[in-house]
Amino acid sequence: MQTETNLLQEFEQHYEEASVGQRLINHIIDIIALYAIAYAIGIGIGIAIVLSGAAYSTGDEPGNTDSSFQLLLLLGGYVFYVLFMAVSEKLGKGKSLGKLVTRTIVIRDDGAPFTWKDAFLRSLSRTVPFEPFSAFSGYPWHDKWTNTRVVKLKR
Repeated sequence: MQTETNLLQEFEQHYEEASVGQRLINHIIDIIALYAIAYAIGIGIGIAIVLSGAAYSTGDEPGNTDSSFQLLLLLGGYVFYVLFMAVSEKLGKGKSLGKLVTRTIVIRDDGAPFTWKDAFLRSLSRTVPFEPFSAFSGYPWHDKWTNTRVVKLKR
């Protein structure tokens, strides 16, 4: 128990936790970037389908979408979200686009380097229902479960 107290004191001397407001701004900016990229990809796929003629070869009624296709789109959206967030945080060395704007960074609690595993686990844990509400506590589940924190960069 004593070492945990020492680690916490050492952490507080070197880092300042990002505020809930900063984290909300991070999330909003990252989601806007995610949607912009997904929208561009969707337009590209739509154009490719129309140009290939595949859109007219199904014989289905307009507006009739197969439920398995909808499930595939939903799962694809989750996979894209996890990949986007993990790749943006890892390639940015702990800084997604939102974190760059707010001058914050993800670090590991133990001081070890931020890894691909950390990035993917953080991103995957964000897909848990009601996880976004845990952010109001100041220490969201995706940080708690992966032993990471978002802190302010020193100027």
